[in-house]
Amino acid sequence: MQTRKVVPMIIIREAYQLHTEQLNALIEQIKALVYVRVSTDDQAKYGYSLESQIERCVRYAESKHHYSREQLMILVEAGEHGDNPDRPLINYLLYLLERGIGSKAIFLHPDRMSRYLHLQIELSSKIWDLGCDIEFVEFDLDKNNPESMLMFNVQGSIAQYNKAKILANTKRGRRTKALKGEAVGMRRLYGYSFDTEEDRIVENPEERRIYMMMVDMVLNKGYSCSRIARELSSRGIAAPNGSVWYQATVSRILKNESYTGTYYYGKTEVVQQQGKPRSVRKSREEWIAIPIPAYIERATYEQIQHRLKSWRKTGGRPSEDYLLRGLARCGRCGAAVTSGVTTKTAGGRVKYYTCTGKTKKGYKVGAADPARPVCRGRNWRVDRVDAIVWQRLSVLLAKPEPYVIKYIEGLSSHHKLQELQLRKAELQRTITDRAGARSKYVDLYAYGIIRTKEELQTKLESLDEQLKILRKDMQFIDEMLQHACENFNYADRVIKYVRQLKDLLSSSSLSMADKRAFIGLLIDQAVLHE
Repeated sequence: MQTRKVVPMIIIREAYQLHTEQLNALIEQIKALVYVRVSTDDQAKYGYSLESQIERCVRYAESKHHYSREQLMILVEAGEHGDNPDRPLINYLLYLLERGIGSKAIFLHPDRMSRYLHLQIELSSKIWDLGCDIEFVEFDLDKNNPESMLMFNVQGSIAQYNKAKILANTKRGRRTKALKGEAVGMRRLYGYSFDTEEDRIVENPEERRIYMMMVDMVLNKGYSCSRIARELSSRGIAAPNGSVWYQATVSRILKNESYTGTYYYGKTEVVQQQGKPRSVRKSREEWIAIPIPAYIERATYEQIQHRLKSWRKTGGRPSEDYLLRGLARCGRCGAAVTSGVTTKTAGGRVKYYTCTGKTKKGYKVGAADPARPVCRGRNWRVDRVDAIVWQRLSVLLAKPEPYVIKYIEGLSSHHKLQELQLRKAELQRTITDRAGARSKYVDLYAYGIIRTKEELQTKLESLDEQLKILRKDMQFIDEMLQHACENFNYADRVIKYVRQLKDLLSSSSLSMADKRAFIGLLIDQAVLHE
């Protein structure tokens, strides 16, 4: 007697983790794709969790369609906001459906697909255009039913409004607390503790003692930040975060003006751009001052800053004769790359680019010896790297059109432009159909098929609401198309400008400063690999 082999449910947590052979083998097996998502704050604010979403979606697929678990593929998107149009797993879902893997996309709720109305419409249109169905556990959707589609769009609008409202209320609440002198959303401040009952920053006696020891080392003993880190670690004093005292940690503490008795709330603001959080620094006038226990006078703080600046001035000779200053990153660890390391050879001195992660000065608590470097690997000869970059730039400027077009397409790709045009045409057809339906309802009322004026009014109001949403989407797409067309016209001007720069390459009078300025016009970053 043979037993049937049980195939476990497939759970995907990273896009493109399945290779082509595996995907081909799944075409007949997988019947539906289940997409679950939480952002960093969804679980706390809305009660969502990945596990509960998976459980409910799977139970829904089993009970409604009688799918077995091996006929489902679960796509798990953790830490992505619903207004991000470039989520890896939602893109992977579309990719799988295009390959014929699954014929349904199952979500717990429309806001798991997106919390942004336009993106919700765009994603649903793409799935339907592939001939696949969309189903929600907590919402009945019928794409052929105008009332159902209206409610679907209303759900998207509500989700978008709720997110914006919660964010605004949260910011307002935090700001109100800060104006009353209460600490909110503060980062760890060495030397202080947070009183959860009073919502205030209070003195941490032991850490205050360590801070004052650091001040004494700087002003009275003349210790550098590196030496202070080594001294604290050798005495077995716990570091603020982890078991290593870094030179940068000591420097950051000594530069912090909060120890003069004022903690500033709201120095930066996190904004969402394409679903990704970005920190934006605010002007000092917008900061909110919160009084905290003072450890030093303002004059003492200024003395510390003067001492730190004096060390920077005498910390070594600044190196000017290298091309990629401020542009180079390490391909091993991502840290900044600088120049300054030199060696003597038969032909003279040779300068090298080196990863700052290799020289990061940290000391493990309980030991005076430096902790193991973060990054290990080779340095790069400055003359060879600079020659490669300059040569590459020469090739680029000889025929700049492909690079400029690629850059412009990054702002608004041709593919995206076509999608917008198709979406506009589709919206226009829908608007025309809905406007025609309005006239038909009036005719049906005139013929007595729609019997009451109230029934007619209900139907017309539903249509008018749909038309309002559709026209708003049309306006949004028109704005995007206008922006995209402006970008393509911009390409001609950029190409003309870049061609004018080409003659500068052959000039022998360019100084290193001129070359760096030239490089800065065209290169964002150079990554040096092993």
